Amino acid sequence: MNIFAKYISEKLAQKQKQNPSYSLRSFSRDLEIDPSSLSKIIAGKRIPDMATVRQILTSLKEDQASIESICSKIEQEKNIKDFKLATPKKDFKKTPEVVFDIISDPLHYTFLEALKLNQGQLDLNFFTDKLEVSRERLEKVIDNLIQVELIEVNENRIIDNTSGFSSHEIGLEQTNQANKQYQRSLLDFSKDSIEKVPMEARDHSAILFATNQQKIYEAKGIIKKFRQSLCEFLEDVEDKDTVYALQVSLFPLTRDED
Repeated sequence: MNIFAKYISEKLAQKQKQNPSYSLRSFSRDLEIDPSSLSKIIAGKRIPDMATVRQILTSLKEDQASIESICSKIEQEKNIKDFKLATPKKDFKKTPEVVFDIISDPLHYTFLEALKLNQGQLDLNFFTDKLEVSRERLEKVIDNLIQVELIEVNENRIIDNTSGFSSHEIGLEQTNQANKQYQRSLLDFSKDSIEKVPMEARDHSAILFATNQQKIYEAKGIIKKFRQSLCEFLEDVEDKDTVYALQVSLFPLTRDED
């Protein structure tokens, strides 16, 4: 759902909470747009031109600062969409937060990827060796994944039910404690690999630059597209033998006075 669709949906929900009989048609009347167009906006199928966006925001009695902020975000979102990068074929779905709270340890996701290395055979020795973990910890990971119904165990095979899910996608402007812990754990793995993994099997690089914070939202959207596109490229191989993690960090090194 795009930013404007989410905003309009929330406004409609607020009005319906105050007045349960308030309909989409009533909302379209108050906004002075036809119901069909409003329905497409809410469904994310259409983003109106900026003049119409401003008219709608004015009808909703937003102040000028809020109008400019929302319009800026819509323009940034459009720039992300128009950025030329191979569009992934996968339609990633968000892992529910209640599930992620249980499986925020990156080992769960490493295990799910490792299933592709032995065609899902339930061979605990294979996984303890490949993941370099104890049998006790591995069994806990498997129990957690069964609990949240991301895998099933059928005789000597593990059935992966996670097709299409993003492992930790919450949103470009959202996070939670579980996601922070997930990122910290991945950073620890990344630091360890600098010492343990040969240079030809890894890449650690960085670039520093000065910019304006207003461009960061767009940058995050471009990074998201890049991650998904590169993931699709690397997974397009039959003989998988290794589980990799791609972690891209973008953060300020100077403090904003505001």
